[in-house]
Amino acid sequence: MYAVVKDQENQTSWPIDAAAISEKTPGLSLGEIEQEIRDLSLKKLVELDQSPEMMLFCRLTPQGLEEAQRAAQE
Repeated sequence: MYAVVKDQENQTSWPIDAAAISEKTPGLSLGEIEQEIRDLSLKKLVELDQSPEMMLFCRLTPQGLEEAQRAAQE
């Protein structure tokens, strides 16, 4: 997820959808990515939202951004 927002000015308000994540991490199915988004929501690392077309997307919380930055450096 961090790969999707790392070049954005406001990283916690940028909407992230499963398709955008899939482009950056080939090999994961959209279902796997959406499940991971839901799991991260339970941990309060992302906030969930849906588009009018019922597409699931999320935004990193400040804590989620810190975790993502830490993981990207490892």
